[in-house]
Amino acid sequence: MSFRLVRPLANRSGLCLMLFLLAWVASLAAQEAVQAFDIPAGRAERTLERFARQSSQPAVFATDLIRGVHTQAVKGEYRPFEALTAMLTGSGLVAVRDAQTGALLVKPADARNDYVVELPPYLVEAPNIPLPWQYAALPGVEVLSLCSDASTRLLLNHHFRLRNTLSVLLPEEFQVQLDLPITYVLFEASLQPGMARELTKELDKHRAGADNWVINGLSNYRFSDRDAVAMFFIIDDLNFSRGRLTIAPEYFRYLVSARTPTPPAWFVEGMCALYDQAILESAPPGRSPSMSEVVDPPLPEGVIALRPVVWSSPAETEELRKDPLKEVAFLPLAQLFAGPPAGGDAAQVARWQAQAALFIRWALDGDGAHPRREALWRFVRETTAEPATEARFEACFGSGYGKMEGMLRDYLQVAIKRQCYLSTPTVYEPPTAKLRDASGGEIGRLKGRLDRMEIPFVRRNCPELTPRYLAQARQTLRRAYDKGERDPRLLAELGLTECEAGDDPAARPFLEAAVAAKVIHPRAYYELARIYYQEVLAEAGDGRLGAGQAGRVLGPLASALRQKPVLAEGYELIADIWLRTDGGLTPAQLDVLTAGLRRFPRDLRLRYSAALLNSLHGRPAEAKALAEKGLDFATDAKERQRFERLLTALAEAAAPAP
Repeated sequence: MSFRLVRPLANRSGLCLMLFLLAWVASLAAQEAVQAFDIPAGRAERTLERFARQSSQPAVFATDLIRGVHTQAVKGEYRPFEALTAMLTGSGLVAVRDAQTGALLVKPADARNDYVVELPPYLVEAPNIPLPWQYAALPGVEVLSLCSDASTRLLLNHHFRLRNTLSVLLPEEFQVQLDLPITYVLFEASLQPGMARELTKELDKHRAGADNWVINGLSNYRFSDRDAVAMFFIIDDLNFSRGRLTIAPEYFRYLVSARTPTPPAWFVEGMCALYDQAILESAPPGRSPSMSEVVDPPLPEGVIALRPVVWSSPAETEELRKDPLKEVAFLPLAQLFAGPPAGGDAAQVARWQAQAALFIRWALDGDGAHPRREALWRFVRETTAEPATEARFEACFGSGYGKMEGMLRDYLQVAIKRQCYLSTPTVYEPPTAKLRDASGGEIGRLKGRLDRMEIPFVRRNCPELTPRYLAQARQTLRRAYDKGERDPRLLAELGLTECEAGDDPAARPFLEAAVAAKVIHPRAYYELARIYYQEVLAEAGDGRLGAGQAGRVLGPLASALRQKPVLAEGYELIADIWLRTDGGLTPAQLDVLTAGLRRFPRDLRLRYSAALLNSLHGRPAEAKALAEKGLDFATDAKERQRFERLLTALAEAAAPAP
């Protein structure tokens, strides 16, 4: 879960060792280029920083290692490695280039030759940790923790209380559903042997929405796969018990946008804009209010507050407060529900999003039994699967677009002046974590999953570090496997790690073993089917598949469709296989794709394939309906032309012969 501190973050202390990255790799060519240096002698903390600025090359070291060290002056033209070596002469330290990343490492002169400084910005291997990992399983959550039991239980308490409160704004029905429990990995700050803070800052520029929770001494990151979420936390046990937590907007967006089927765009964007106005908090149970809370009291348990609306800008909002009759530019509701304005004009998109948020707020404003809420949820359900129409809107809300636009204009005058509150109807008691020592398999599986899920992010933003992350994930998972652990969830992680590495032959046996054991992991089934599909296509040569070849691929996909989340890629692969398979398809088989379109109604690739297959197998009416719906959802001109050509071909096929 993604969280943010409600008040300013306190300074964190207590790290016994910090890995400090002054700069990072620009390119391999730059590493060897001769550059001009002018660095005076002095304290290593300052001179190494100057080296980083002048060379644009990384110098990686532990701060304890350079404390009290003085370096030599360097002036003239050198390659970066030569300049760093000259600086460290007589200091007891030497420069080494890391073979995997190209980073320049500073290490003791008498250290072993295999000395390695770990660079991952999230979690570093720590072989000398004095405490055992703790493990707990709760509904929808697995946790692996090196923090105190009190901090671990408190974090989980916040998780459940915030999710419960959130449901009054965004019911669970409209949130992403995962069969695979969320993975929490908790690390106590004083045990962390190395955090590359400067590298983390650099990565933070790229990682929109990675924060989960931030509270005194807690840093955290979220990684999302197609069927899983992993959270990583570094917690300062001494300070963690203070402060109030909230769900960060970026994680809220994930919860609503990753839901299957994806709600319509007006609902996703309107909800996200509405959440930007929301106050959602969780405070430690039984905590006494601080002096600051006399001015800023915490919300009662289970309550969300929606601040007064800021319409367009603070200046325009103030004008509306002074002049209730001021004309406001509203989009017609038909345009609001059709999607974001064409052309991508930022001001128009912002107004569209604000109006969607206002409409949702209007529907939610009132007591818990208010009929507008149920009308909203019904309308969202229906417009997820079908385009919004005025008739459908009137069936849900009892009024047409014109009357509703007038009601929204009147409500805007209310919303800009007052805060409203949403509350849960019952008192909630979260489950209690039963912590115990983690087994080797649990450590390997959960920490290995975190390591694996970091890889795509690193590949996108710091590709030169990808080999290090792949090696870390493999090492973590293989450590448990080599000790005899055969948990199918561990096998699935091993297979998916090899998929991330692009090594399908290595992934296949792990995935086959996991699938044979009926693992809960939708992506594992999909990846195995994908591997089989590539193999049978290579065997076929002409691109046509026999029934046996098709069945080999479809077997894993059938199991994947019974798990959450169902992956759109799975249905698309089924359609591709049937388009290549000789022989007829039954209505029941074709209805599988219809079921897929109920989950992914806006998947135009799947819709086109389903329409084509229905046409080829004697169901022209179903094919025509699917193609017409494709025209309703298609906004791209090329996509519309595809469906128009298909409809023309269907009409010609249905026309009587002359």
